[in-house]
Amino acid sequence: MILKKRSEHLNKKYIIRYERAYDMMLNVLKQIPSDLPRHI
Repeated sequence: MILKKRSEHLNKKYIIRYERAYDMMLNVLKQIPSDLPRHI
């Protein structure tokens, strides 16, 4: 039980880190001028 709780906590940590990285990537993409071709 203790090990399971521990691994769930670690998973949450990694998920939060991944979500932050994803948000940063989206912000960078938003900063790219929208007049670039969409098919890239």
